[in-house]
Amino acid sequence: MTTASPAAPIPESRALTGLRGAGALLVMLHHASLHLGLEARMPALGALLRKGYLGVDLFFVLSGFVMCMVYGSWFTGRAAPAVPGAAHPLTAHPLTAVAVFLVRRIARLWPLHAVVLGVLIAAGMLLGGPRYSARLILANVAMVQAWGVSAAINPPAWSVSTEFLAYLLFPLLARPVLRSRAGPAVAALAIAAALAACLALAPPLGPGRRGLLDIYFNNSPLPALRCLAGFMLGMLAWRAGRAPAVRRMARRAWAAPAAMALAAVAAGVNDLLALALMPLVVLGAHHGRGLACRLLAAQPMHGIGTLSYAAYLIHYALLSALPPGAAPVLTVLVLYTTTTFLLALIAHYAAEVPTRRLVRWLGDALVAAVRPPLPTLPRHAPPTPRA
Repeated sequence: MTTASPAAPIPESRALTGLRGAGALLVMLHHASLHLGLEARMPALGALLRKGYLGVDLFFVLSGFVMCMVYGSWFTGRAAPAVPGAAHPLTAHPLTAVAVFLVRRIARLWPLHAVVLGVLIAAGMLLGGPRYSARLILANVAMVQAWGVSAAINPPAWSVSTEFLAYLLFPLLARPVLRSRAGPAVAALAIAAALAACLALAPPLGPGRRGLLDIYFNNSPLPALRCLAGFMLGMLAWRAGRAPAVRRMARRAWAAPAAMALAAVAAGVNDLLALALMPLVVLGAHHGRGLACRLLAAQPMHGIGTLSYAAYLIHYALLSALPPGAAPVLTVLVLYTTTTFLLALIAHYAAEVPTRRLVRWLGDALVAAVRPPLPTLPRHAPPTPRA
Protein backbone atom coordinates (compact mmCIF):
# COMPACT_ATOMS: atom_id res chain seq x y z
CA MET A 1 0.00 0.00 0.00
CA THR A 2 1.37 3.39 -0.98
CA THR A 3 0.66 6.90 0.19
CA ALA A 4 -0.29 9.59 -2.32
CA SER A 5 -1.01 13.26 -1.91
CA PRO A 6 -4.67 14.27 -2.05
CA ALA A 7 -5.72 15.47 -5.50
CA ALA A 8 -6.05 19.23 -5.90
CA PRO A 9 -9.53 20.48 -6.86
CA ILE A 10 -10.03 20.66 -10.62
CA PRO A 11 -11.36 24.04 -11.81
CA GLU A 12 -14.60 23.96 -13.75
CA SER A 13 -14.36 24.03 -17.53
CA ARG A 14 -17.05 26.64 -18.12
CA ALA A 15 -17.15 26.01 -21.86
CA LEU A 16 -17.93 22.33 -21.26
CA THR A 17 -20.74 23.34 -18.89
CA GLY A 18 -22.12 25.56 -21.63
CA LEU A 19 -21.77 22.73 -24.14
CA ARG A 20 -23.79 20.50 -21.85
CA GLY A 21 -26.46 23.17 -21.78
CA ALA A 22 -26.52 23.22 -25.59
CA GLY A 23 -26.99 19.43 -25.58
CA ALA A 24 -29.88 19.70 -23.12
CA LEU A 25 -31.58 22.35 -25.27
CA LEU A 26 -31.20 20.14 -28.32
CA VAL A 27 -32.86 17.16 -26.61
CA MET A 28 -35.68 19.28 -25.18
CA LEU A 29 -36.51 20.86 -28.52
CA HIS A 30 -36.27 17.47 -30.24
CA HIS A 31 -38.93 16.03 -27.93
CA ALA A 32 -41.10 19.13 -28.32
CA SER A 33 -40.75 18.88 -32.09
CA LEU A 34 -42.00 15.30 -32.05
CA HIS A 35 -44.89 16.18 -29.75
CA LEU A 36 -45.99 19.12 -31.89
CA GLY A 37 -45.53 17.36 -35.22
CA LEU A 38 -43.06 20.03 -36.26
CA GLU A 39 -41.79 18.19 -39.34
CA ALA A 40 -45.25 18.53 -40.91
CA ARG A 41 -45.97 22.06 -39.71
CA MET A 42 -42.53 23.63 -40.16
CA PRO A 43 -40.47 21.24 -42.28
CA ALA A 44 -37.21 23.21 -42.14
CA LEU A 45 -37.18 23.55 -38.34
CA GLY A 46 -38.50 20.01 -37.89
CA ALA A 47 -35.70 18.63 -40.06
CA LEU A 48 -33.14 20.60 -38.04
CA LEU A 49 -34.41 19.07 -34.78
CA ARG A 50 -35.00 15.57 -36.16
CA LYS A 51 -31.62 14.33 -34.92
CA GLY A 52 -31.82 16.13 -31.58
CA TYR A 53 -31.53 12.82 -29.76
CA LEU A 54 -27.80 13.00 -30.53
CA GLY A 55 -27.61 15.58 -27.73
CA VAL A 56 -27.74 12.59 -25.38
CA ASP A 57 -24.69 11.06 -27.08
CA LEU A 58 -22.92 14.39 -26.59
CA PHE A 59 -23.73 14.04 -22.87
CA PHE A 60 -22.11 10.61 -22.84
CA VAL A 61 -18.92 11.82 -24.56
CA LEU A 62 -18.76 14.83 -22.24
CA SER A 63 -19.22 12.58 -19.23
CA GLY A 64 -16.34 10.28 -20.14
CA PHE A 65 -14.10 13.29 -20.79
CA VAL A 66 -14.98 15.06 -17.53
CA MET A 67 -14.64 11.89 -15.44
CA CYS A 68 -11.07 11.53 -16.71
CA MET A 69 -10.35 15.21 -16.14
CA VAL A 70 -11.62 15.22 -12.55
CA TYR A 71 -11.14 11.65 -11.31
CA GLY A 72 -8.75 9.94 -13.71
CA SER A 73 -5.69 10.56 -11.50
CA TRP A 74 -7.37 8.70 -8.64
CA PHE A 75 -7.27 5.43 -10.55
CA THR A 76 -3.97 5.82 -12.38
CA GLY A 77 -1.76 6.21 -9.32
CA ARG A 78 -1.09 9.93 -9.75
CA ALA A 79 -3.20 11.28 -6.86
CA ALA A 80 -5.58 10.18 -4.13
CA PRO A 81 -8.95 11.53 -3.02
CA ALA A 82 -9.15 13.63 0.12
CA VAL A 83 -11.61 12.18 2.61
CA PRO A 84 -13.12 14.54 5.20
CA GLY A 85 -11.86 13.65 8.65
CA ALA A 86 -8.51 12.34 7.46
CA ALA A 87 -5.70 14.25 9.17
CA HIS A 88 -3.02 12.98 6.83
CA PRO A 89 -2.68 12.39 3.11
CA LEU A 90 -5.05 9.60 2.30
CA THR A 91 -3.63 6.16 1.80
CA ALA A 92 -4.08 5.37 -1.88
CA HIS A 93 -6.19 2.30 -1.23
CA PRO A 94 -8.09 1.36 -4.40
CA LEU A 95 -11.32 0.58 -2.59
CA THR A 96 -11.27 3.91 -0.78
CA ALA A 97 -10.81 5.79 -4.03
CA VAL A 98 -13.70 3.84 -5.59
CA ALA A 99 -15.91 4.55 -2.56
CA VAL A 100 -15.23 8.30 -2.60
CA PHE A 101 -15.76 8.43 -6.37
CA LEU A 102 -19.11 6.63 -6.15
CA VAL A 103 -20.25 8.90 -3.32
CA ARG A 104 -19.53 11.91 -5.55
CA ARG A 105 -21.36 10.46 -8.54
CA ILE A 106 -24.37 9.15 -6.61
CA ALA A 107 -24.67 12.54 -4.91
CA ARG A 108 -24.66 14.14 -8.36
CA LEU A 109 -27.21 11.86 -10.03
CA TRP A 110 -29.50 10.24 -7.53
CA PRO A 111 -31.08 12.91 -5.26
CA LEU A 112 -32.85 14.98 -7.95
CA HIS A 113 -33.67 11.84 -9.91
CA ALA A 114 -35.37 10.45 -6.79
CA VAL A 115 -37.25 13.70 -6.15
CA VAL A 116 -38.61 13.90 -9.72
CA LEU A 117 -39.45 10.20 -9.64
CA GLY A 118 -41.37 10.64 -6.37
CA VAL A 119 -43.33 13.58 -7.80
CA LEU A 120 -44.29 11.59 -10.91
CA ILE A 121 -45.38 8.54 -8.89
CA ALA A 122 -47.37 10.69 -6.45
CA ALA A 123 -48.99 12.64 -9.28
CA GLY A 124 -49.98 9.40 -10.98
CA MET A 125 -51.60 8.12 -7.80
CA LEU A 126 -53.45 11.37 -7.07
CA LEU A 127 -54.59 12.06 -10.64
CA GLY A 128 -55.62 8.55 -11.56
CA GLY A 129 -52.57 7.88 -13.70
CA PRO A 130 -50.75 4.58 -14.14
CA ARG A 131 -50.05 2.42 -11.11
CA TYR A 132 -46.53 1.07 -11.00
CA SER A 133 -45.43 -2.27 -9.62
CA ALA A 134 -43.02 -2.44 -6.70
CA ARG A 135 -40.41 -4.05 -8.98
CA LEU A 136 -40.67 -1.21 -11.51
CA ILE A 137 -40.40 1.45 -8.79
CA LEU A 138 -37.44 -0.29 -7.16
CA ALA A 139 -35.55 -0.58 -10.47
CA ASN A 140 -36.09 3.12 -11.19
CA VAL A 141 -35.14 4.21 -7.67
CA ALA A 142 -31.95 2.15 -7.91
CA MET A 143 -31.18 3.67 -11.35
CA VAL A 144 -30.83 0.27 -13.01
CA GLN A 145 -33.93 0.39 -15.21
CA ALA A 146 -32.08 0.91 -18.52
CA TRP A 147 -29.73 -2.02 -17.97
CA GLY A 148 -32.34 -4.26 -19.59
CA VAL A 149 -34.24 -4.48 -16.29
CA SER A 150 -37.48 -2.53 -16.71
CA ALA A 151 -39.23 0.45 -18.26
CA ALA A 152 -38.42 4.02 -17.21
CA ILE A 153 -41.10 5.84 -15.21
CA ASN A 154 -39.50 9.16 -16.19
CA PRO A 155 -38.55 8.50 -19.84
CA PRO A 156 -35.44 10.75 -20.03
CA ALA A 157 -34.00 9.02 -16.96
CA TRP A 158 -33.01 6.02 -19.08
CA SER A 159 -29.77 7.89 -19.83
CA VAL A 160 -29.24 8.63 -16.12
CA SER A 161 -29.43 4.89 -15.49
CA THR A 162 -26.87 4.13 -18.18
CA GLU A 163 -24.57 6.90 -16.92
CA PHE A 164 -24.69 5.28 -13.50
CA LEU A 165 -23.52 2.03 -15.07
CA ALA A 166 -20.66 3.88 -16.79
CA TYR A 167 -19.65 5.37 -13.44
CA LEU A 168 -19.59 1.94 -11.83
CA LEU A 169 -17.28 0.72 -14.59
CA PHE A 170 -15.06 3.80 -14.69
CA PRO A 171 -12.65 2.71 -11.93
CA LEU A 172 -12.01 -0.48 -13.91
CA LEU A 173 -11.64 1.34 -17.24
CA ALA A 174 -9.48 4.27 -16.14
CA ARG A 175 -6.07 2.64 -15.80
CA PRO A 176 -6.11 0.49 -18.96
CA VAL A 177 -7.58 3.27 -21.12
CA LEU A 178 -5.52 6.15 -19.69
CA ARG A 179 -2.19 4.50 -18.87
CA SER A 180 -1.77 1.28 -20.84
CA ARG A 181 -0.02 1.45 -24.19
CA ALA A 182 -2.67 -0.86 -25.59
CA GLY A 183 -5.47 1.07 -23.89
CA PRO A 184 -6.67 3.10 -26.88
CA ALA A 185 -6.76 0.04 -29.13
CA VAL A 186 -8.69 -1.99 -26.55
CA ALA A 187 -11.09 0.90 -25.97
CA ALA A 188 -11.63 1.34 -29.70
CA LEU A 189 -12.46 -2.36 -30.04
CA ALA A 190 -14.90 -2.13 -27.14
CA ILE A 191 -16.60 0.90 -28.71
CA ALA A 192 -16.85 -0.86 -32.05
CA ALA A 193 -18.32 -3.96 -30.39
CA ALA A 194 -20.89 -1.91 -28.46
CA LEU A 195 -21.97 0.01 -31.55
CA ALA A 196 -22.08 -3.15 -33.66
CA ALA A 197 -24.32 -4.80 -31.09
CA CYS A 198 -26.62 -1.76 -31.01
CA LEU A 199 -26.92 -1.60 -34.77
CA ALA A 200 -27.26 -5.35 -35.28
CA LEU A 201 -29.79 -6.01 -32.52
CA ALA A 202 -31.89 -2.84 -32.64
CA PRO A 203 -35.13 -2.99 -34.65
CA PRO A 204 -35.07 -1.79 -38.26
CA LEU A 205 -35.54 1.92 -38.79
CA GLY A 206 -39.17 2.95 -38.77
CA PRO A 207 -41.49 5.76 -37.67
CA GLY A 208 -40.36 5.45 -34.04
CA ARG A 209 -36.62 5.39 -34.74
CA ARG A 210 -35.06 8.30 -36.58
CA GLY A 211 -31.45 7.24 -36.85
CA LEU A 212 -28.91 4.57 -36.04
CA LEU A 213 -28.30 5.83 -32.50
CA ASP A 214 -31.92 6.56 -31.62
CA ILE A 215 -31.86 3.63 -29.20
CA TYR A 216 -33.61 3.95 -25.84
CA PHE A 217 -35.80 0.85 -25.71
CA ASN A 218 -37.22 -0.40 -22.42
CA ASN A 219 -36.20 -3.83 -21.13
CA SER A 220 -33.13 -3.90 -23.38
CA PRO A 221 -29.39 -3.56 -22.65
CA LEU A 222 -28.82 -1.69 -25.94
CA PRO A 223 -29.20 1.82 -24.41
CA ALA A 224 -26.45 0.91 -21.92
CA LEU A 225 -24.16 -0.11 -24.78
CA ARG A 226 -24.95 3.16 -26.56
CA CYS A 227 -23.93 5.06 -23.45
CA LEU A 228 -20.72 3.09 -22.91
CA ALA A 229 -19.64 3.71 -26.51
CA GLY A 230 -19.95 7.48 -26.12
CA PHE A 231 -18.47 7.43 -22.62
CA MET A 232 -15.34 5.60 -23.79
CA LEU A 233 -14.99 7.97 -26.72
CA GLY A 234 -14.88 10.78 -24.17
CA MET A 235 -12.19 8.95 -22.22
CA LEU A 236 -10.12 8.52 -25.37
CA ALA A 237 -10.60 12.22 -26.15
CA TRP A 238 -9.13 13.11 -22.76
CA ARG A 239 -6.14 10.83 -23.36
CA ALA A 240 -5.59 12.30 -26.82
CA GLY A 241 -5.82 15.81 -25.37
CA ARG A 242 -2.78 15.18 -23.18
CA ALA A 243 -0.60 15.25 -26.29
CA PRO A 244 0.86 18.77 -26.79
CA ALA A 245 0.21 18.68 -30.54
CA VAL A 246 -3.48 17.90 -29.99
CA ARG A 247 -3.83 20.67 -27.41
CA ARG A 248 -2.19 23.18 -29.74
CA MET A 249 -4.60 22.26 -32.50
CA ALA A 250 -7.62 22.40 -30.17
CA ARG A 251 -6.65 25.90 -29.03
CA ARG A 252 -7.07 27.31 -32.52
CA ALA A 253 -9.93 29.80 -32.72
CA TRP A 254 -11.50 27.86 -35.57
CA ALA A 255 -11.17 24.38 -34.00
CA ALA A 256 -14.33 24.30 -31.88
CA PRO A 257 -16.75 25.95 -34.37
CA ALA A 258 -15.35 23.88 -37.23
CA ALA A 259 -15.85 20.64 -35.27
CA MET A 260 -19.39 21.71 -34.30
CA ALA A 261 -20.28 22.54 -37.89
CA LEU A 262 -18.85 19.26 -39.17
CA ALA A 263 -20.75 17.28 -36.52
CA ALA A 264 -24.01 19.09 -37.37
CA VAL A 265 -23.58 18.33 -41.08
CA ALA A 266 -22.58 14.73 -40.36
CA ALA A 267 -25.71 14.25 -38.22
CA GLY A 268 -27.82 14.72 -41.31
CA VAL A 269 -25.83 12.02 -43.09
CA ASN A 270 -25.08 9.36 -40.51
CA ASP A 271 -25.28 9.20 -36.72
CA LEU A 272 -21.95 7.41 -36.41
CA LEU A 273 -20.15 10.17 -38.30
CA ALA A 274 -21.61 12.73 -35.92
CA LEU A 275 -20.60 10.61 -32.91
CA ALA A 276 -17.05 10.25 -34.25
CA LEU A 277 -16.74 14.05 -34.41
CA MET A 278 -18.08 14.72 -30.90
CA PRO A 279 -14.68 14.15 -29.22
CA LEU A 280 -13.28 16.91 -31.45
CA VAL A 281 -16.12 19.20 -30.36
CA VAL A 282 -15.37 18.50 -26.69
CA LEU A 283 -11.60 18.97 -27.11
CA GLY A 284 -12.16 22.22 -29.00
CA ALA A 285 -14.56 23.56 -26.37
CA HIS A 286 -12.27 22.62 -23.47
CA HIS A 287 -8.96 23.88 -24.86
CA GLY A 288 -10.17 26.49 -27.33
CA ARG A 289 -9.70 30.22 -27.04
CA GLY A 290 -11.93 31.48 -29.84
CA LEU A 291 -15.26 33.28 -29.86
CA ALA A 292 -17.31 30.05 -29.84
CA CYS A 293 -15.63 28.90 -26.63
CA ARG A 294 -16.09 32.29 -24.99
CA LEU A 295 -19.79 32.21 -25.85
CA LEU A 296 -20.16 28.74 -24.34
CA ALA A 297 -18.37 29.83 -21.17
CA ALA A 298 -20.34 33.08 -20.77
CA GLN A 299 -23.86 33.62 -19.57
CA PRO A 300 -26.49 32.56 -20.49
CA MET A 301 -25.01 29.30 -21.85
CA HIS A 302 -23.10 28.57 -18.66
CA GLY A 303 -26.26 29.16 -16.63
CA ILE A 304 -28.23 26.87 -18.94
CA GLY A 305 -25.54 24.25 -18.48
CA THR A 306 -25.72 24.57 -14.70
CA LEU A 307 -29.48 23.93 -14.84
CA SER A 308 -29.26 21.31 -17.59
CA TYR A 309 -29.61 18.25 -15.36
CA ALA A 310 -32.75 19.56 -13.69
CA ALA A 311 -34.18 20.71 -17.03
CA TYR A 312 -33.42 17.35 -18.62
CA LEU A 313 -35.19 15.41 -15.87
CA ILE A 314 -38.35 17.53 -15.80
CA HIS A 315 -38.83 18.62 -19.41
CA TYR A 316 -40.54 15.48 -20.68
CA ALA A 317 -43.31 15.66 -18.07
CA LEU A 318 -44.23 19.11 -19.38
CA LEU A 319 -44.79 18.00 -22.98
CA SER A 320 -48.43 17.09 -22.34
CA ALA A 321 -49.10 20.75 -21.50
CA LEU A 322 -48.00 21.95 -24.94
CA PRO A 323 -51.02 23.18 -26.92
CA PRO A 324 -51.25 21.32 -30.24
CA GLY A 325 -53.09 22.59 -33.28
CA ALA A 326 -53.21 26.16 -34.45
CA ALA A 327 -51.07 27.77 -31.73
CA PRO A 328 -47.98 29.53 -33.18
CA VAL A 329 -45.23 26.93 -33.01
CA LEU A 330 -42.34 29.27 -32.25
CA THR A 331 -44.31 30.92 -29.45
CA VAL A 332 -45.09 27.51 -27.97
CA LEU A 333 -41.43 26.47 -28.12
CA VAL A 334 -40.25 29.68 -26.45
CA LEU A 335 -42.85 29.37 -23.67
CA TYR A 336 -42.05 25.68 -23.21
CA THR A 337 -38.30 26.30 -22.98
CA THR A 338 -38.72 29.27 -20.64
CA THR A 339 -41.11 27.38 -18.35
CA THR A 340 -38.83 24.35 -18.25
CA PHE A 341 -35.80 26.38 -17.20
CA LEU A 342 -37.77 28.39 -14.65
CA LEU A 343 -38.89 25.14 -13.03
CA ALA A 344 -35.35 23.80 -13.38
CA LEU A 345 -34.05 26.88 -11.54
CA ILE A 346 -36.43 26.16 -8.65
CA ALA A 347 -35.60 22.45 -8.66
CA HIS A 348 -31.86 23.13 -8.79
CA TYR A 349 -31.72 25.41 -5.76
CA ALA A 350 -34.62 23.99 -3.73
CA ALA A 351 -33.93 20.30 -4.28
CA GLU A 352 -30.83 19.42 -6.30
CA VAL A 353 -28.18 21.45 -4.44
CA PRO A 354 -29.29 20.74 -0.84
CA THR A 355 -29.97 17.04 -1.39
CA ARG A 356 -26.67 16.63 -3.24
CA ARG A 357 -24.83 18.19 -0.31
CA LEU A 358 -26.69 15.97 2.16
CA VAL A 359 -25.97 12.73 0.29
CA ARG A 360 -22.33 13.71 -0.21
CA TRP A 361 -21.94 14.58 3.46
CA LEU A 362 -23.47 11.28 4.58
CA GLY A 363 -21.39 9.33 2.08
CA ASP A 364 -18.15 11.07 3.01
CA ALA A 365 -18.82 10.46 6.69
CA LEU A 366 -19.37 6.76 6.02
CA VAL A 367 -16.20 6.47 3.92
CA ALA A 368 -14.15 8.30 6.55
CA ALA A 369 -15.48 5.92 9.20
CA VAL A 370 -14.74 2.67 7.40
CA ARG A 371 -11.70 3.56 5.26
CA PRO A 372 -8.57 1.43 5.74
CA PRO A 373 -6.29 2.73 8.51
CA LEU A 374 -3.21 4.70 7.58
CA PRO A 375 0.06 2.85 7.99
CA THR A 376 2.06 3.88 11.05
CA LEU A 377 5.52 5.06 10.16
CA PRO A 378 8.40 5.17 12.69
CA ARG A 379 9.59 8.61 13.71
CA HIS A 380 13.21 7.67 13.07
CA ALA A 381 14.69 5.11 10.78
CA PRO A 382 16.03 2.11 12.72
CA PRO A 383 19.82 1.79 12.80
CA THR A 384 21.31 -0.24 10.01
CA PRO A 385 22.78 -3.45 11.44
CA ARG A 386 26.48 -3.91 10.82
CA ALA A 387 27.72 -6.97 9.08
